[in-house]
Amino acid sequence: MSRPGEAPVSDEEWRAFVSAEVVPRLPDGFTVLAARGRWADERGARDEDSRVLLVVHPAGEAIDRSLDEIREAYRKRFHQRSVLRLDSPTRVRFR
Repeated sequence: MSRPGEAPVSDEEWRAFVSAEVVPRLPDGFTVLAARGRWADERGARDEDSRVLLVVHPAGEAIDRSLDEIREAYRKRFHQRSVLRLDSPTRVRFR
């Protein structure tokens, strides 16, 4: 949620981003988790608040494209060098 040379992304900015960029691309649903992360670059290590967007979905080109579009929109809007994407095959059951 931090960004270089600016205040951290506010809750209001995050909600607006989710409404504009995430909801239209993930109409079947998703979960957002608040997190605290640590990372390092040439300036040293730092802690920051984060958001984890959890999406359970079948594999496919359309969802891959949607997830990459969300990442790129966040990167550009909030001036990030990179936005992590982690894919992991899993088995899910709902009752």
